[in-house]
Amino acid sequence: MFRILLVDDDNEFRTLVKQTLESAGYASVNEAHNGLEGMAMLDEADLVMTDLSMPAMGGVSFVREIRSKPQTKDLPVIVLTSANTVETVHRIVRLGVSDYLLKPFEQENLIERVKTQERQSKNRAGAR
Repeated sequence: MFRILLVDDDNEFRTLVKQTLESAGYASVNEAHNGLEGMAMLDEADLVMTDLSMPAMGGVSFVREIRSKPQTKDLPVIVLTSANTVETVHRIVRLGVSDYLLKPFEQENLIERVKTQERQSKNRAGAR
C-alpha cells in the first residue's frame, strides 16, 4: 500500500485532496496541519504532499528538513501551492522536490502526479 502524507493548514483543501486520492484508490492518506506535525509522521509516508505557506513550520523549512535527514532525503515530495510566481517555482525546484502543482489544479492532474511518484518509488525499490 502506497502511503501518502498530506501537509496543509487549510482543512477544506486537505479534505478535497484526500477525497480525490481515496477515490483513485489511495486508501492510506494521513494528514498534518503544518510541517512540525508532518515531521512526526514521515516514517509512515511513501510520498509527501505539502503546501508552502503554513504556520509553525512552513513548506520550505519542512522540505529542507526532509532533504537534510539521511532516512528521508530521497522521499518523494510534491509541493501544492497557489504561489505561482516565477521566483516561487525556481525556489521550489531548488529545494529538490520531486514535483509541484499550482493551485487550483485539475483532480486528474493530481492523481497522475501521484501515480508517477508511486511508479518511480517502485522502480527505485526494485533496483535495490
